[in-house]
Amino acid sequence: MSKFHKLVSPPVNKIKGINMIQAKLPKVQYKDRVPAAKWNLYKGDEVIVISGKDKGQKGKIIDMDREKMLVYVKDLKTVKKHVPKTPQTPSGGLFPMETGIHMSNVALIDPKDGMPCRVRWEKEKDQMTGQLVRRRISKRSGIDIPKPVFDPALLDEKRKKDNPVDTLAEAVKEQTFFPLLNSPPVPGDLRLKGHGLW
Repeated sequence: MSKFHKLVSPPVNKIKGINMIQAKLPKVQYKDRVPAAKWNLYKGDEVIVISGKDKGQKGKIIDMDREKMLVYVKDLKTVKKHVPKTPQTPSGGLFPMETGIHMSNVALIDPKDGMPCRVRWEKEKDQMTGQLVRRRISKRSGIDIPKPVFDPALLDEKRKKDNPVDTLAEAVKEQTFFPLLNSPPVPGDLRLKGHGLW
C-alpha cells in the first residue's frame, strides 16, 4: 500500500452531527430550572410584562410550561398560525396564537395600585381548618394576593365537542345484555366442546 492510500479516520469535529446521533439538550438546563415549589405564578394570575416588545401590557396567564420556564398570557406575544380546513375550523386560514414569555419577563400586579410587584410567602394558621396555609404577600404594599380560583370553563374549551359519528349517550346507557342464572354466560354455539369447558 502506498503512502497515498493510507486509511486515516477523519477528525471527529468534521463528522460530528453527520454520522453520530446526539441527544438534543433542552432549552433550559436542569440546573437552571426553578423548582415548582418556588414558582410565584399560577394559571389565572393577572400579570404585567416588564420586558420585551409587549412591555407594560397586562394580561391573564392561560397556560404554563414549567420545564421551559414559560408562561402564556392571553392576547400577548401572538404569532399567526396557518390552520387547514377541518370540521372544527371550516374556513381555515391564519389565526393568532400565543407564544411563551419567560417567567422572568412578567411580574404579578399589585392589587392596591396596579403596579408590578414581588411577593414573599408567609405561613398563617387558617381559622376555619386550623392548618398552616401559605399565602402570597406583596412586598410593595403588604396585601395578600390569593391564588386564582379554578375555572371549569377552561376545561370546557379544551374538551372535544361531540362528533356526529360518535355513539349517542342514550345508546351507551341502554342495557342490551340480561344475564340468566340457569344458563352460563357464554352462548352454546361459542362453547368449546371436548375441552372440559361445559
